[in-house]
Amino acid sequence: RSLEMLEGWIMSREIYTYTTLSDLKTDETLSKLMQYPQVVVSSDLKKVLKGNKNFDKVDGIFLHDDSFHVVDFHSLVNEIDGNFTSDKNKFDLMVRLSSFVRELREKNKNDEKKLRWIAGCARNLGCISAAIFLLEKANIRPEQINCKNDKNLEFFIEIWKSVENDSLFADFRKKMEHLESSTVNKDELKDELKIYLNKFFYGKENEGVIVFHDFYYITPYQERIMAILENAGYKIVMLFPYDKNHPFVYEIWDKTYANNKLFDSKEKWYVKEEAKEVPAPEEKSEEPAAKKD
Repeated sequence: RSLEMLEGWIMSREIYTYTTLSDLKTDETLSKLMQYPQVVVSSDLKKVLKGNKNFDKVDGIFLHDDSFHVVDFHSLVNEIDGNFTSDKNKFDLMVRLSSFVRELREKNKNDEKKLRWIAGCARNLGCISAAIFLLEKANIRPEQINCKNDKNLEFFIEIWKSVENDSLFADFRKKMEHLESSTVNKDELKDELKIYLNKFFYGKENEGVIVFHDFYYITPYQERIMAILENAGYKIVMLFPYDKNHPFVYEIWDKTYANNKLFDSKEKWYVKEEAKEVPAPEEKSEEPAAKKD
């Protein structure tokens, strides 16, 4: 659905790269990019960029730059989706899944073989819970999964269907459908998103550009969030480390971004070249003149 929102109207996302984090301050083009709000892939990267040693055990390279604002993706989406994957929601889901298993055991209490199989399933409730959250965020529904002749997958679909109408998932789906609706007013959507963005960017979001930093692969949920921002009129720019002299080390970037119509083609990437050391000229030693016989 997110891709359908973008199809036909959006410009490809620009891509900028660097070889070391120091480039973000010393390179003229990249330093200008740092004036826009940043969404980073992890809290660790956020600390490296804007950390304070008193709280994060490290001082970020932009610690004293008041114009630099950054948030990790997890914190941003917690604001947007109402903290869908909070510890409370995870606990509530585990309670519901455990209740389903108890009822299934009671229903099959005279079938010893079935009870052993149910016990095995119950030991994986944590994984089942994580999978349900993951698929819901990816906008996948139980009926879209083919579980023919696979009793374990059939159990997963059955237990998922038993909870999908709970308010936890119903509210999340309603919120995302609203944000992704093709009929939503663009200005109203932007005003709504500003409420979330302003908590981290303090007005910088008004410049209309958001930098997504170090996303070495893009999950379906990350793509949904980017698409929502773009649908509201924000320009998304991608930034990540890259060194063309080591193609195998950075192969994941090519697989994620190259030949993808949502991003600039590779020849348009801004690639920060690694500075090459110029070897010092060799000192020529004067050889003594050959003696004449």
